[in-house]
Amino acid sequence: MCDVTYVATWSGFAYVSFVTDVYSRRIVGWNVASTLKADVLPLQALEMAAWQLGGDLDGAIHHSDYAEVLVKPRNVVRACGGADVRIFLGLTLWWD
Repeated sequence: MCDVTYVATWSGFAYVSFVTDVYSRRIVGWNVASTLKADVLPLQALEMAAWQLGGDLDGAIHHSDYAEVLVKPRNVVRACGGADVRIFLGLTLWWD
């Protein structure tokens, strides 16, 4: 599960992306940035998650409620090292 949020600071906003392993309920990837760039914030958090989980993501399910406009599915696959990952973006849930 991946989520992007923002926090107000004295100098503007800080954008934060978290990747959670739903099975263990642990945060396995995260990233903080001063701008909300699709090629930086969520994808680097996803790359960290792939590294934390040992890189073997075949059969994993990636779900995020942010729109495809923010992160394109091909970039998610690239961030996961080309693994066979099922991707669900938007309001569609993996169990639907």
